[in-house]
Amino acid sequence: MYLAVGMLMLLHVIMALTSILLLYKKQFDISAILSLLYVVFYAFPAWDFVMEWGLFNKQLLDYNLTIPTSTYGLKLIFLTTLIMLVFMIGYNLVRVNWFTNSNYFEYTILKSKFKILTSVLIGVWLVTLFIGFMNFKENYNNILLFFSPSRKEGIFDSAYIESLYTLIPNLLVVLFVLKDRFTKRKLSVFTLFLILLSFLAYFTTGQRRETINFLIFLFIFMSHIKIKQNLAWYVKSRLKRKKIYSIGVTALVMIPIMWWGRSLFTQIQRGSEITAPWELRGFLELIFASPATGFKTLLLIQDYLSNFSIPWGYSVKFLIFSAIPRSMMSDKPSVVPELIEAKMNLPGNPSFFYVNEMIVNFGCIAILLSLIFGAIVGFFYKKYYYSNDYLQNVYSFVIFSNLITLFKNGFTPFIISCTFTIVITSLCLRIVFTKKILEMQENE
Repeated sequence: MYLAVGMLMLLHVIMALTSILLLYKKQFDISAILSLLYVVFYAFPAWDFVMEWGLFNKQLLDYNLTIPTSTYGLKLIFLTTLIMLVFMIGYNLVRVNWFTNSNYFEYTILKSKFKILTSVLIGVWLVTLFIGFMNFKENYNNILLFFSPSRKEGIFDSAYIESLYTLIPNLLVVLFVLKDRFTKRKLSVFTLFLILLSFLAYFTTGQRRETINFLIFLFIFMSHIKIKQNLAWYVKSRLKRKKIYSIGVTALVMIPIMWWGRSLFTQIQRGSEITAPWELRGFLELIFASPATGFKTLLLIQDYLSNFSIPWGYSVKFLIFSAIPRSMMSDKPSVVPELIEAKMNLPGNPSFFYVNEMIVNFGCIAILLSLIFGAIVGFFYKKYYYSNDYLQNVYSFVIFSNLITLFKNGFTPFIISCTFTIVITSLCLRIVFTKKILEMQENE
């Protein structure tokens, strides 16, 4: 027992150190970041639960969680570790030299189409803003809280409207930043103002994940643009490691502030008594800005499966039918967290997490499928990231910015979000930009 605990803990230490080493060499390596997130925000709280260190709350959505034996808990930790480890292996099996391309491109902006497209996008976004604001006004007295980072469940009647509400600001930022880079070589005051408004738009959703995803996208997008003479194209980030790490540390400090702010404004919005975060959370949960629910969600799922069943590969079925409106398909599958919430009468649905979704859907076969999925993610991310075509670089930034979604919410929302965003972004960029191949030139 003690030997198994020691070896598994050592494996987690090795995974963390390997991830840090990879990040030192490649600051935007997806497998390294995902592995580090797993060790810190999943494995460590799992050890706390199994070893009873008492650093985290053992409840999840007012549901008391237990494990039959410590050995059972160790088996679950070992299985989730293998799933994450093989994802890293699969991702790194994809080699960068597969995507070497000597072609560079010169781009031309079609100004008339740009004006029409951006006007349409702004108009559509204003409509979604109006819908959300009016629905919020019907449910809450203080309408000014709409612009606060409070939780706002149900203000959009359709997931499609909600997706447009968050996608369009991101897309407008991409279009206007590229336009400025092509025509003025620097960002205009309007574009800077648009970036600020886009951040506030994400802020109003009250969703930390969406806001953090946008900030991650903005950072990697802005840091990878470089102008060379009369050409505008992307190169790999030239930011010094020290600057990248300082930005990363600043972001980590901002996450608890955002979480506490959302907690405060949500309580004000609901008219409930103000309760400080430290009155409800464990010590480390205050630092993590999260109840660290990954392992607890897995235990909750095990309790659910003792009374109910989830078909093998259920999330794949949901993924296939996800684009069909529920009004057109009455028996459209629901996501697993919603099933758990309904069947177990919980006050909310838990975050699913990538490793949990793999286990629930595929059991032990998840180890092999995680290897394949890691290779698929690695293939598309590296193909787009190392391309000399800036359009494809933007797609890699979309994938990178959805890392938190993959880790905390699972592969289903990750695939849906990336696919939806990349398809819409690709269509818009191809409408307003044309390109021609140039001969290979040396970087200055």
